[in-house]
Amino acid sequence: MKIVMLLTAEYAAVESGSGKLNILGVYNRFKPESDAESPVRVYLVTRIRGDQTDVPSTHRLKVNITDPSGVTLVEISGNFDMSATISGVYPECDFVLEFNQLEFNQEGMYSFNVDVDDGVEQASTLIQVLAQEA
Repeated sequence: MKIVMLLTAEYAAVESGSGKLNILGVYNRFKPESDAESPVRVYLVTRIRGDQTDVPSTHRLKVNITDPSGVTLVEISGNFDMSATISGVYPECDFVLEFNQLEFNQEGMYSFNVDVDDGVEQASTLIQVLAQEA
């Protein structure tokens, strides 16, 4: 089991039927609007690749977001099934998580952390919130 992609974007979706992953506006820093204090929408995109020992089986995914001082803002978890491998092709699962009411109340680095099966595989990505111009 390996996390092969982890990023934040303005929008992302997995097409039903084809399974095609669509990603728009990948970013890792932003400056909040000076005239608005509205919550920010962030899409977290994760691709997990399995191998023959991982499939078919159920696994646990946990995601948490921490602010620059290390305080956890959001934590979610759930189970997913890794499908059986197709001859010569490693199985993959794509996850698109939409966080629609995030409030970035201070400047600095916000960490998006992903954990599979209680530490078997872990990864993180950062968003840097820049200072607003006066």
